[in-house]
Amino acid sequence: MELASASEAWKSYSEIVFTKMEEYLWDMQCENGQSAKECIDDTYAFAYKHLGHAMRKSGESYLDHAHRSVLLLLEVRPSLQTIQLCLLHDIPKMVEHWEKDVLKVFGQKSVVRLKKFWAIRKIHDFSDSNDDMEVLREMLLVLADDIEVIMVKLVTRLDSMTTVSSMPRSKQKKIATEVLYIFAPIASRMGMYGLKIRLEDEAFKLLWPKTYARVDAERTALIKKNSTLLDEAKEKLSKIMLTQGISGSIYHRIKNVYSIARKLQKKGFTHVAEIHDFFALRFILSTKEECYKLLGYIHEYFPPVPGRIKDYIALPKANRYMSLHTTVLGLYSRNPSRSVEIQLRTKDMDEIAEYGIASHVNYKDGIKEKAVVSWQNKLADFSRSFSETGQIDTLTEKNDKGFQDIFEKIYVLTPAGEIITLPKGATALDFAYSVHTDIGHGCVAAKVNGEVAALDAVLNSGDRVDITTRKGQKPSASFLLYVRTASARNKIRQYFRSLDHSQIERRGRELLQRYLVGQKSNLSSDAFLSLYIDKHKGKKSRSLLISEIGSGELLPKTMYRSVVGVKKKAPKVNKMRATANTRKLVIAGSPYMPFTVAGCCTGKIEELSGDDLIAYLNVRQEIRVHRKTCPHLGKDPKRMLQVAT
Repeated sequence: MELASASEAWKSYSEIVFTKMEEYLWDMQCENGQSAKECIDDTYAFAYKHLGHAMRKSGESYLDHAHRSVLLLLEVRPSLQTIQLCLLHDIPKMVEHWEKDVLKVFGQKSVVRLKKFWAIRKIHDFSDSNDDMEVLREMLLVLADDIEVIMVKLVTRLDSMTTVSSMPRSKQKKIATEVLYIFAPIASRMGMYGLKIRLEDEAFKLLWPKTYARVDAERTALIKKNSTLLDEAKEKLSKIMLTQGISGSIYHRIKNVYSIARKLQKKGFTHVAEIHDFFALRFILSTKEECYKLLGYIHEYFPPVPGRIKDYIALPKANRYMSLHTTVLGLYSRNPSRSVEIQLRTKDMDEIAEYGIASHVNYKDGIKEKAVVSWQNKLADFSRSFSETGQIDTLTEKNDKGFQDIFEKIYVLTPAGEIITLPKGATALDFAYSVHTDIGHGCVAAKVNGEVAALDAVLNSGDRVDITTRKGQKPSASFLLYVRTASARNKIRQYFRSLDHSQIERRGRELLQRYLVGQKSNLSSDAFLSLYIDKHKGKKSRSLLISEIGSGELLPKTMYRSVVGVKKKAPKVNKMRATANTRKLVIAGSPYMPFTVAGCCTGKIEELSGDDLIAYLNVRQEIRVHRKTCPHLGKDPKRMLQVAT
């Protein structure tokens, strides 16, 4: 590969990075077949060629920023590809035709990652409400179907915090708020606690400098006052381990400034000394059985604080964090009432707690990823499944239900950057009505991501939508064909009901005729109405039907299906029905009740009894059989039907 030679400084940077990578990577190859050393050297050379002389607004070079970000990233043991993305992350911003150059040197996957990162970079505008911040956190996770994209976003944002002092105070506060309430919680969810702590403290220092200084001073004073506490505690606990024949290591941690401030506020404390988990001792043992044994021995010698024993081994957190926690008294002879938190975990558990769910541990053993950290790829699988099929097969964890809600919604942006939450399948016209009823009524055109789009264009998370309105414009009868949300449909119907009878009839005929044309039917609206009236034995007159269509009370789609019927479902559904019927399942006591096995449970119910199954009547009046433990089972008990075998 021929690239412009990097300066000696960048070669030195490359050497620093590779030396740190060698601590956990071994015989790792780049996606184009290069060795890790060659890949890092060439990436630095490429970045130097395109960014070497470009300067950020703060006065520093883009390459300095990228390098410092990589050093932060190395703290969580990233993959080679993640480091490469971090070094190149500013290329799309500074190089006009960057895709061609990156594709030629690094391949298509690198181009895709940079596009994803750049898409996330655009999503920074939000209001100061907690709801909007939570939406933005979810939106970032949905948009990034590569964990490494989020990892790079976190470290580049953390490094940027070091250069905000030259910015106006209002800009500093905006960036710090974004870091504290959006990026730090994402780091926490990924188990990247080292980054989480640094993000929190840097943002806290910017937002509330006086409070930060006070808490930091009290923290420093308490550490100094209890300087011998941890040494004495380690000595006593080491003797217990020696007596019981348990081997392992002990180290400590002290709560960070922001966590202390939050606890002071939450508990109503007035001084840092009142926080009982200010100090923590961590035991790294060989097996989880030893963790439980040592916990029991410690409690024999030192009384635990009631309510402070937590078992995250039996019940891991959603980000796979596993550990035993307890808080005990009496470890410090000069101050027996001083509480100390104790955490017990294995080496594998500590790897996850230290480096997060996205860490690549034990590369030197030839293992790219242990089963215990397989959660790392689950978010990527969820996002890919969502984009391809519109549904998710499994949740991350039974106690992490938030992901299910995320994938049932989309998050789109107004031109001003406001986030609008819509159900999956919503259209551009749904978006218009969600902004304001008058915007929906007056809508004449839409642009999605700068491109002209149809009003019934289905939106995706991250789309930026611009609606064009016209003064005096009123909803067309076809609007009911363009919307998917009940809210927009009701607003359109309310408008139609406000019209006089002649207007309603005119719109009813227009709506029916448009639908028939869309179905490629040769029937005129009058001929179709005659068929419909005959089918339903003249229960409603032609005039009444037209009025109900015009007012939105009766949908042409419903009428058409009642006359023409519904096309048979795909063979896959029929196959599932045959499979279910082969088992002779009985729904709600009737052997003739039609049903299918839900896609999420196909192949998983063969050996289950009726007591382990449940049928659910969905909004389309279709009966689906699920496992009772299925995370996709509906929640309305009125729609649940018993299953017998």
